[in-house]
Amino acid sequence: AEAHERTEGQLLSWERENGSLRAKLESRDAADKAASKAREQERSEDRAAFARERADLKSLIGNAQKDVEEMKITMAASRELAEQESARRLQGAKAEAQARIVKIEALRREEEEA
Repeated sequence: AEAHERTEGQLLSWERENGSLRAKLESRDAADKAASKAREQERSEDRAAFARERADLKSLIGNAQKDVEEMKITMAASRELAEQESARRLQGAKAEAQARIVKIEALRREEEEA
């Protein structure tokens, strides 16, 4: 009977110890699960932030490319206007020179006739 009581006492002790270990294990599992969930949440937030940043960069690149194209068009138009202005000035200078030549030739003829 004494041996039986000792065995029963040991059994109760093991059950308590087992219960304590099970509680520790459940607590650790819960903590691990919470930490894992927190890490997954953080990764999800990081992915969302990276996606937003990537979209912003793509938008910036698109806008920059559009700006470059607009600048090219503006520069081409500006160059064309400058060329037209140069051609107009050159034409004016030619007409002025031609008028002087005509005037000089007229004066020369007058001198010859005189």
